[in-house]
Amino acid sequence: MRKTHIFGIAILLSLLLCLPTAALAWHADGDGGCAYYPITDALAALRLSLDGGYDAQYDADGDGKVTILDVLDMLCMKTELLPIAKLNTGGSDGDHMADDYQTATVETDYRTAVVLNESTTGSFRYENAWYPRVKKVREDLYLLLYHRLRTGQHLYYATSRDGVNWNPPEVLYDCAKHKFTHTDGTLAGETDYYYAACPDAVVLPDGDILCAYSVRPFKGYTTYNSLSGIDLVRGKVTASGGITWSAPTRIYVGQNWETSFLLQEDRIELYFTQIAPYIEKYGYDTHYRTSGSGLLISRDGGYTWSPTLDEMRAADCRATTVFQQSTGTRNNLPYFCGQMPEAVRLATGKTMIATEIRPLEDNKNFTISYALSEADGAWRHLALTEAGPDTTVPSAWIGTSPFLARFQSGEVVITYARGNRLLSRMGAPDGSAFSSSPFSAMPNAAGIWGCAESVGSHAMLFANGAHTYDDKGEFVAGGVAMVRGYLNHRTDAPYAKIFVDGYTNDWAGNTDALFVGSASQAQVTLRTAHDDENVYFLLSRLDTCLTADDTATVCIAAGAAADYRITVSPRGDCKIELYENGVLQKELVGGSAVVRFLGTLDDSSDSDIGSVTEVAVPKALLGLSDAAQMRVRIALVNADGGETISDSMDVQTDETLSWPAVVLMPAAK
Repeated sequence: MRKTHIFGIAILLSLLLCLPTAALAWHADGDGGCAYYPITDALAALRLSLDGGYDAQYDADGDGKVTILDVLDMLCMKTELLPIAKLNTGGSDGDHMADDYQTATVETDYRTAVVLNESTTGSFRYENAWYPRVKKVREDLYLLLYHRLRTGQHLYYATSRDGVNWNPPEVLYDCAKHKFTHTDGTLAGETDYYYAACPDAVVLPDGDILCAYSVRPFKGYTTYNSLSGIDLVRGKVTASGGITWSAPTRIYVGQNWETSFLLQEDRIELYFTQIAPYIEKYGYDTHYRTSGSGLLISRDGGYTWSPTLDEMRAADCRATTVFQQSTGTRNNLPYFCGQMPEAVRLATGKTMIATEIRPLEDNKNFTISYALSEADGAWRHLALTEAGPDTTVPSAWIGTSPFLARFQSGEVVITYARGNRLLSRMGAPDGSAFSSSPFSAMPNAAGIWGCAESVGSHAMLFANGAHTYDDKGEFVAGGVAMVRGYLNHRTDAPYAKIFVDGYTNDWAGNTDALFVGSASQAQVTLRTAHDDENVYFLLSRLDTCLTADDTATVCIAAGAAADYRITVSPRGDCKIELYENGVLQKELVGGSAVVRFLGTLDDSSDSDIGSVTEVAVPKALLGLSDAAQMRVRIALVNADGGETISDSMDVQTDETLSWPAVVLMPAAK
């Protein structure tokens, strides 16, 4: 059938032969996916053949010459380099519920790291940025909210098309426009301002954005409980990607802090630090203010809320109380804490809440507590002096300002502050536990009140303050740091026959990938496949400066403290070594690899895209002949400008049980 079209195609190819050799080789899309098409190389081989030469690589039928038919075969071939953002596309909600969450990790993407301050953006409005909150509005629009000064004043927002490059901040709330005069009490006749703090937002199914924040009188905060409250504004996205905001609506009256939204299937939930009821009952305690986690619910898209303002005024400014942890007794009164609440809906349908616990004694550390709701995500309304809920895990570890998010596959991530740094822990999909040790997505960003936003099935955007301090620990300047992190967890290796030729056609539809790329601009993704005889690896490397000293290594567990390390050089040399307890035991012979470049090797005069490496290793060589799965770690070496940087997945190098599993899927029946 192919030959029936040979004449027309021959005319086309004759025209293509007139083009420069590089004219058709490269394609890049807007998301960073790149491909090399061998058509130009095949055309060059055809030219060579017409001149009496021969290039066996492009002799598809093996007849000893390169013909038009060989070129036609090559038209269907390509070497595609997909970044991690375009992989892991085949998951479903909660599909890793049964996996070991302790082998799941988050690898940050160095290329997406950004610091927003006056020196990097030219905008002075970042210099006193605190309490950042990032929301994904849609695929091409991100929203950043924060307040000015440590305890609030003005509110600002900024937008971005990609979560990396941000427009200058705009004013969301200007306290100068909220000036008033006290009419009664100790400050009667004095001028005051309403300050705003702790903004949070939620994106509704119709695209509207609700933003809630705490407001309080600057001078009269401690004496006028009823002048504080929570205001709500509604944002609508314009055709140009801007946001217009409505006038504010008061939805809660009384002292409060730290609003936090959760979108449920049939309602919007707004959590906040509830202080006002205790001030109404006991007065304002300058030493310690009892707090609990309050809850407001809307079932009509945020237009009305329950309890209503009238209902709460009649109940001493009390909303629904869902979390309180006893901290002791003071002045013969019971004291509680449950501040800075954050909630997330689990794949089980339950809701998890995490709170900050301040001890009654000021010299002790703050801690993080968490709890689970009932099966439908609902909470029991606690009495004023009742601790709960019964599912509380109290003071699980030292830290402040928790924030919760989860991946589509089920794993939960909690962020919190300790030592002026943002730390995170991986949580079980059912909310039963968190990892015993934390990780840091942004070890160099000094700040508190950070957050994490799910921005893809396997992607999360982390944000934290990026503050500088003097030698005395005093605040000098502010800013916001952000970075995107990608989930590494169990992946599946389909049963497939892979031709190790550097062309990626065989990998179409295979998107399960692991990722490493937190230490430099160079990054690698790993996809796997297998058949009866071999395991196959596809290593896609993004690297703007390809050098002969660059390597990528796939490590396959060979025991609890042993692993095979398969290292491939840019020249395609495949070295397999067995290590035990970090010590080389022996080198093995076997395996093959092909490397194709999207760029030029050892040429610093240009900017490269990267390389694609296909590897085949006999199962018998790795002890995998009868295996149903293997544990895998990947690492890379990047040599740019004479500097060598090593990078690896965030797992224990010599503890293979901490590595994610790769399941060797059975052949299709």
